[in-house]
Amino acid sequence: MPPADEVVAEMRRVYQDLSVPRFLDETAVELLAEARETFDHLGLRDYSLRRHEDNILLFPWVGGRTQMALVLALAARNILATSNGLAVIVPGKDQVILTVALRELAKARRLTLWPWRGWCRT
Repeated sequence: MPPADEVVAEMRRVYQDLSVPRFLDETAVELLAEARETFDHLGLRDYSLRRHEDNILLFPWVGGRTQMALVLALAARNILATSNGLAVIVPGKDQVILTVALRELAKARRLTLWPWRGWCRT
C-alpha cells in the first residue's frame, strides 16, 4: 500500500525540485541526485505512464485510498489494474482502453487524482 497522499505529494515535489537542502550530508546529497536522475530518466517529470516489459506503470502520485479508488474505477471499465506502491500496474495489452478510461475519468472529475500532464505517452 502506498503512503498517504501528503507523503506522496512531498516525494514528487522533492524529485521535481532542483534545489538541494542544506541539511543533507554528502551521502544524502548523492542519493537525492541519483533518485532525481532516475526520475528524469524514466520521464516521470513530464509523463505519468511508463511501459515496463509487458505492463504499463501508471504513476498517479497519490496515496493509498485515492490509488485504490483509481484501481476500482479502472476495474469498472474492465481493466485489471493492481496497486504496487507508487505505481498502478496495468497489462500492456490494455493500453488503448486505459487511455480511453483515463480520459473519461479526467473529464468526469469525480476523482481528484493528479495533474494530467502528458499522461498518454508511454
